[in-house]
Amino acid sequence: MPVITVEFTDQEMAQVEASAASHGMTTGAYAHDVIMADARRTAFPEARTPSGTPPSATQKKPRRTG
Repeated sequence: MPVITVEFTDQEMAQVEASAASHGMTTGAYAHDVIMADARRTAFPEARTPSGTPPSATQKKPRRTG
């Protein structure tokens, strides 16, 4: 199985550990989920809306007044 090695400062690692703990996860599981969520979001932007409609099609158009 492929592995990614990521370097953090002590302060960054403390933040990652605290965030993982707040989600009840190990740092490895948390890192995996965060990376995969971002990868899916950027690779498949149409998946961001519940209907599968591209986000640009769901944005409200400004109202014309006057």
